[in-house]
Amino acid sequence: MHEYKEMKIGGRKMKKVLMVFFFTIMFIVLIQGNQLVKANTGTEVQGIVKTGTTWSEEGSTHGVPPEIPYVEEITDKTTKIFIVAEPGSQILITSNNRGGYREIGRGIANYLGEFSISISRQKPGTKILVTASNNAGYTSEAKEMVVIDTTAPEMPIIDPIYEITNTITGRTESDSKVYAFIKNEKVGEAIGIENLFSISIDKQLVGTSITLYAVDAAGNKSASKTVKVMDRKASLKPTINPVYENSKYIAGKAETHSIVYAYERDKYIGETIVANGIYSIAINGHQIGSEITLYAVDSTGTESYKATAKVQDRKASLVPTINIIYDTSKYITGKAETNSKVYAYEGEIYIGEAKVDKGSYSIAINGQRVGSEITLYAVDIAGTKSYTTTAKVIDRKATLAPTVNPIYDNTYYITGKAEINSTIYAYVGKSLLTTEKVVKGVYSFAMNDYEPAGSIITVYAIDTEGNKSNITTVIVADKTAPRVPTINAVGDNATALTGKVESGAKVYAYVGSKKVGETTAAKGTYSIKIAKQKNGTSISIYAVDAAGNKSASKTIKVIDKTAPSVPSVNTVSDKSTTISGKAESGAKVYAYVGKKKLGEVTAKSGSYSLKIAKQKAGTSISVYAIDPAKNKSGSKTVKVIDKTAPAAPSVNKVTSKSTTITGKGEKAATVLIYNGSKKIGQGTVDSKGSFKVKIKAQKKGSSLKVCIQDKAGNKSGSKTLKVN
Repeated sequence: MHEYKEMKIGGRKMKKVLMVFFFTIMFIVLIQGNQLVKANTGTEVQGIVKTGTTWSEEGSTHGVPPEIPYVEEITDKTTKIFIVAEPGSQILITSNNRGGYREIGRGIANYLGEFSISISRQKPGTKILVTASNNAGYTSEAKEMVVIDTTAPEMPIIDPIYEITNTITGRTESDSKVYAFIKNEKVGEAIGIENLFSISIDKQLVGTSITLYAVDAAGNKSASKTVKVMDRKASLKPTINPVYENSKYIAGKAETHSIVYAYERDKYIGETIVANGIYSIAINGHQIGSEITLYAVDSTGTESYKATAKVQDRKASLVPTINIIYDTSKYITGKAETNSKVYAYEGEIYIGEAKVDKGSYSIAINGQRVGSEITLYAVDIAGTKSYTTTAKVIDRKATLAPTVNPIYDNTYYITGKAEINSTIYAYVGKSLLTTEKVVKGVYSFAMNDYEPAGSIITVYAIDTEGNKSNITTVIVADKTAPRVPTINAVGDNATALTGKVESGAKVYAYVGSKKVGETTAAKGTYSIKIAKQKNGTSISIYAVDAAGNKSASKTIKVIDKTAPSVPSVNTVSDKSTTISGKAESGAKVYAYVGKKKLGEVTAKSGSYSLKIAKQKAGTSISVYAIDPAKNKSGSKTVKVIDKTAPAAPSVNKVTSKSTTITGKGEKAATVLIYNGSKKIGQGTVDSKGSFKVKIKAQKKGSSLKVCIQDKAGNKSGSKTLKVN
């Protein structure tokens, strides 16, 4: 048999497959019935057969030991070991974790030769042995595994680094290497010996950042630790406990083994060596307000910065504090110096006393009257009496009264502040809305419904001792905007805007950003006086109620309510087939004779021309206009004028002896008779269409012209005749 060699192709899965394949082939060869197999020692042995679920040997007592098991890498973080060995073999795992090998697990490889078992984590460097034994009693050579270190060392612990320091010291994992960097540049390194390290460096400025980390022998790197170079003088500076005018010692803390020196101004007071970080320098009493100066010097001679303290008034520092005292209080409590005694008086009447424990005191009392004054003072163990302090007894009901945030008619919650753990009660009238326990000094609870503006809500609190506060009253405020005002139609002839809105609200009217009017609504209606606005102008209206709530705006356009001007009508004659004139653009122009419409047309560019049938002279025609808004103008009536000349008259014969000329023509027309350019006669056609005009006798052969002219001034053609 050949020992399994690890193949680094395909990783764990390939190793496992090859190992299983190897052990399976071996298993098949070994169980060929009762076949004799010759081992590599040359000894003949009986084969091994499977009976049931166990392996048994038949024939010879000789056998073949299993191959060395394959074991997956084990690290200090491994909690489960994976093994491949001869199928059915007994696996034994031992460890020398605690000196000497001891069993840490065992089991049987499955039919594929696989076996895994959970173990506790092992220390790096621990040796683990794994063997496989078959049922014939043969055991493989042990597979030795060494636990690999994969755990990073702890971050180094670094001692303070000062500007006068030329070494960095601290603690780290033994045998690990510690590296120091300033701005990514390595400034030193050292190996940890017995968990300690020391790195030599150049002195650095105060505030310089130095970064350190450790790398163990296995190459695992710790997290980095960055520290700043400290001011040695500052770190060496001592602290000073309060110093009083009657103090016998100046005490405080400082670096062990340093020497602390004390001065009052330039006068030396004393010095001492610091033991266990604490110092004490004996002094005589000093005046209140005087300044004590101290500094420390370490073993290298470095002198710290100076620390100062003013001598305090012992009586003032000893004065106790007093917590609020109520008329219902059973105790006076507060803070004072531990082990001092606090005494309480009302006026000159002794009330009680108490020893201060852990900075607090409590003196039992009976209820005190509101406004009475309680006086306290403290006396320390040295017999020093503090100044007195006073407090007035406060009305518990008043202090317990809750605050209530404003409540609006659109608010669903009541909120406010009150004493922690007290219980809030809220009423509307006599109806209890709710109760609520106060947490963290605030409360909030939902009402059953919104309350209308003007409702009165009362709130009070009851504390854990049953004390009831004064009542806080809140009136529900109006936060609901009024409804949008209604607006009645606004014409271009309107001088007022009217509509409906919430009573008492102020109504504002605007054209763009210009206010055109305002008024206060009464009985739900309003009327705002305005100047007339042009047709099509947009007017916006909104309302603001007495609480200052503003409604949404309502916008309306000014409509045309002005009748167009009466159209002008040009002369219409009995020959006209159109009526023309001027009218408002866009308006429709109508022409009537009596009730009969002659025609209509729409005016354009301020003019119109309406086709009609010819009308008789003297006919009355009425013309009017209606604009797009249906406003109707007044009517313009014109009479058809006569523009038709009368027919030429007929004239009877005229002789040189005639003193009249007669003939026929248009009734009522004027007859005109001319000899050349000289008018020699004029007359009128009578109602029967005849005329007779006197003239002087004309010379024979004279040429006369006769024409007639109607009342409209139309002149007929001339009739020419010769005097016989």
